[in-house]
Amino acid sequence: MQTTANILMQSVDEAIDLASHECLCDWKGLRSNVHFPSYYKFLQASIFPQRMVTYFTVERLESACYICAAFLRAHRIARRQLHDFIGKLGAFLIDKILLDLILF
Repeated sequence: MQTTANILMQSVDEAIDLASHECLCDWKGLRSNVHFPSYYKFLQASIFPQRMVTYFTVERLESACYICAAFLRAHRIARRQLHDFIGKLGAFLIDKILLDLILF
């Protein structure tokens, strides 16, 4: 859990550092931690024992799930707090913008 928290905080710091010349996107810093590298396919066909390959695969998958769940939870909380701060009209506008982004 501590590692997951550190990865999430690092992605936020990187996003804030880049915000002066890019749009704010803390997911970019998390991509490498949630996607399986291509060498995992090589591991399955290699001389490594299947048990060891399974262990590393499950560890990677479990970590990716924790990261994604924490990412979604943090953004849900932040969005709720932003809605409370800016009121109903501002919340409506943000929801409309997000919907437009998703559909685009």
